[in-house]
Amino acid sequence: MVIKYLTHIFTIFILFVVFNAHSQNRHIYGVISAANTGELIVGCNIYLADKSKGVTTNAYGYYSLELEGANQRVVFSYIGYQTDTFRFDLSKDSLFNYSLIESNTALTQVEIKAEQRTKASVGQIAINTADVKSIPAVMGEPDLIKSMQLLPGVLTTTEGTTNLSIRGGSHDQNLILLDEAPVYNPSHALGLVSAFNLDVMKEATLYKGYFPANYGGRLSSVIDLRMKEGNNKKLVLTGGIGLMASRISLEIPIIKDKTSMIISSRFGYPGSTLNGIRQINNIPNISIPQMNNIPEDNVVWFYDLNFKINHQINSKNKLYISTYTSKDEFELQPLDARSNTKWGNTTITSRWNHVKNSKVFINHTLLYSNYNYSLDRINDANNFIWQAGLKESNYKLDIDNYLSQKHKLKYGLKLGYHKFKPGEIIKSESETNIKEYTLHNQQAISADFYISDKYTISNKLEITVGIRYSSMTNIGPGTEYQYNDDMSQIIDTVEYTNGEIIKYQWGFEPRLNTKYSINKTNTIQFSYARTRQYVHLLSNSAVGMPTDVWIPSNNHIKPSYSDQYSIGYYYNYTKVGVDFSLELYYRNINNIIDFVDNANLFLNDQIETQILPGKRKSFGMEFMAKKEIGKLKGWISYTLSKTDQKIEGVNMDKWYPAYFDKRHNLAIVMAYPISKVFELAAVFKFSSGGNITIPKEVFVFGGRPYIAYSERNAHKLPNYHRLDISLKYKSKKNITRKWKSEWVLGIMNVYNRKNIFTVDIRYKYNGDLQLSKI
Repeated sequence: MVIKYLTHIFTIFILFVVFNAHSQNRHIYGVISAANTGELIVGCNIYLADKSKGVTTNAYGYYSLELEGANQRVVFSYIGYQTDTFRFDLSKDSLFNYSLIESNTALTQVEIKAEQRTKASVGQIAINTADVKSIPAVMGEPDLIKSMQLLPGVLTTTEGTTNLSIRGGSHDQNLILLDEAPVYNPSHALGLVSAFNLDVMKEATLYKGYFPANYGGRLSSVIDLRMKEGNNKKLVLTGGIGLMASRISLEIPIIKDKTSMIISSRFGYPGSTLNGIRQINNIPNISIPQMNNIPEDNVVWFYDLNFKINHQINSKNKLYISTYTSKDEFELQPLDARSNTKWGNTTITSRWNHVKNSKVFINHTLLYSNYNYSLDRINDANNFIWQAGLKESNYKLDIDNYLSQKHKLKYGLKLGYHKFKPGEIIKSESETNIKEYTLHNQQAISADFYISDKYTISNKLEITVGIRYSSMTNIGPGTEYQYNDDMSQIIDTVEYTNGEIIKYQWGFEPRLNTKYSINKTNTIQFSYARTRQYVHLLSNSAVGMPTDVWIPSNNHIKPSYSDQYSIGYYYNYTKVGVDFSLELYYRNINNIIDFVDNANLFLNDQIETQILPGKRKSFGMEFMAKKEIGKLKGWISYTLSKTDQKIEGVNMDKWYPAYFDKRHNLAIVMAYPISKVFELAAVFKFSSGGNITIPKEVFVFGGRPYIAYSERNAHKLPNYHRLDISLKYKSKKNITRKWKSEWVLGIMNVYNRKNIFTVDIRYKYNGDLQLSKI
């Protein structure tokens, strides 16, 4: 009922704004780019010098600024670039595209940081790719997703992997976008490293509290990644060689200042590295007993390829096409010597930016995403290949409408087609005894519409109100089973023809963010966001296996929805350039899913009988102190949180902790240049242990073994902590020579802490349970 009233209030407010907001003043508008590369600058500050009123560029570098009167001075500023001021005396609206020049002036950066802090949103963090490159990483491979695990409110579902639990959400509740296209599996080598090559990334933004209304589809977070456009001034070649992966990127100005492209490739070989380390013991006169514990004949490799081209048609129109593809093969002997797992992502984005006039910016986008995965059973009498996947295609329309200096309206739509392939099993050898079997494919169409208004009431108070309508419609062909009350028996079967509607599900998602600036350095914010999710990941592994299955909501599985309330305080200590933030949040998540004990998820065409619905609640406190100015840079983050859930028919219907509920999480990240050529960096991470369910015994019923478990997630794992350090060397010759280089030496887990990666529980043929910690 509360949501219903909020929806009406938000709709009336936005309609009132649309019909009453108007302005007779002149505007300057255009795009801001970097002078040395041509890359568009997102978040650039453009403001009236005499009135301290201004705007920032949107995700495509576009801005529109209303000039209040004649002969106005306008300031253009962005951290790391020179601040420029121009005087405008206009008789009509004027297009003004401008390029900023890089600068290393620390004072300017401090001043701009103070300005940017007042524009920060609760639960929103912009990730600087330069910061990520300074963080010690596994085998020297910088990792964008793992760097987010060092931020407040971001926990790891399983340490050592790229799976994120954000404010009480599971890792499937994170929407990961690469140039606006969804990526369903963001990991390589089972989470050892993320699937994104940092060399091609321009920017990354994490939304974990207030979601702008243009985002939807997941409950817990949005990770918005944007690729570089490619240098349109000069040819640039970059690359790197590491113990785990090697990469190369090429930026080409096809037509100077108009058309550019970037192509980047990375190939990873962690399996070969591991095999090579094992072979050290075969060298004469070398004997290291610990080396004997390293397995041989591991097959673990991956690659990813990024490509993007853009063309400036004229001053008001620009086209982009970007693609991404990746592939993994994983066969690690300690985990399972009888299975070979493969998976891959492919995305395509085609975008047209159009500046209609001084007040309207339009973006048309076509998106395609394909995620496929397979499991080859080997070294077994019953060899087989299991494969599954999903595809989706979308059209998006986003419009930025600058009604006046006080009102920025944003609205649009998203239409999509989704195809789910739950799984099929085929023979890998003609002699195998396996019977081939295919689950029914499922398809759905989605339609989302949104509108929001950013209303600047005064220099101190700003309110952003938005609402999103989301829907998903399951369509045939398909087969649906109907069950008795306890889902134990099929009582009817319904067949649907191609295109016939099976289930239509929809809902409104109101969003609210209020921001009050006490002064230039102190800000308080409050936000509320409802989010809905129509797809679910079926997984009984805390690690997150590529063989986990995605399915849509249907007549038996309801869409999940979440209500989150957040409040934050932000302070910028300008003298030393340190940002402080403190945020509190509370979330209710409904219609989450869990599984019955001894659930059978593999190739089950009645998977709904294995699923139980429930709800989750999470609350916490997040603190962060970040220093970006001066020699010593880095941050300290701390999260205190609690996440419990209650599932019908599980744990005697009592609340129990989620497996990723980790009470305390601390991260310290520091980087310091000890000379002009050497930089020392260190990361310390601590987190409370997660929770797992331990089996107590095995019994056989009807010839089938069943496992009796303890209370759900009643066993607490040990605390996790680790110290990593790295030393980076940059030659003095880099200043003058064309080809620049750097060397990085890193030590992971300096004091050799034996942290648990996963607990593997297997039923042996002799009736025993085998439990092993990895």
